[in-house]
Amino acid sequence: MHQRNHDDLQLLDYIKKIAQQDREAFEAFYYEFSPRLANFLFKFLKQNDQVEEAVSEVMLVVWQKAESFIPTSKVSTWVFGIAYKKALKFLQRERTRQNRYVSFEEEDMDIELEIEDDDKPDFLAQHSELRHSIFRALETLSISHRAVIEMTFFEGFTYPEIAEILDCPVNTVKTRAHHAKKQLIKHLREYQ
Repeated sequence: MHQRNHDDLQLLDYIKKIAQQDREAFEAFYYEFSPRLANFLFKFLKQNDQVEEAVSEVMLVVWQKAESFIPTSKVSTWVFGIAYKKALKFLQRERTRQNRYVSFEEEDMDIELEIEDDDKPDFLAQHSELRHSIFRALETLSISHRAVIEMTFFEGFTYPEIAEILDCPVNTVKTRAHHAKKQLIKHLREYQ
């Protein structure tokens, strides 16, 4: 079993065993997951106050439902599944209220590349243009396609884990990934 998942399971187990009475265990779990959840949720919700509220709601569900977790999957898969469903609810509520689509901005993704000092001015201009093109291309994806790309490339989840998070078959995840990649390539070619 993966060491991080093992540690997560121990924390979750501890929360279960003490019948949710030990706030220190929950705080440790919260501090382990909240930064990753906030980063993931920000890519969909775009507003810090909504992200904070969503992270709190996700953690409340974890707190209330810890005893229902069955360790057939990783804890992170379960937690991110809750987060994805919360993001969808927030987006649906926001659409109802404002009737508009939430888009990505360039601050969402931090691409780190090593470059030589002599190449920095030219490279940084090209890098900035590439990032801008990537964000514009990501904006064209549906939420379900974007979620697969985000979870695969930015969160490191496998297709079976994404299928569990999205509550759909693995083949659906593969199909979404395939179509999302094709769309991204098409849009990136248009932006060049």
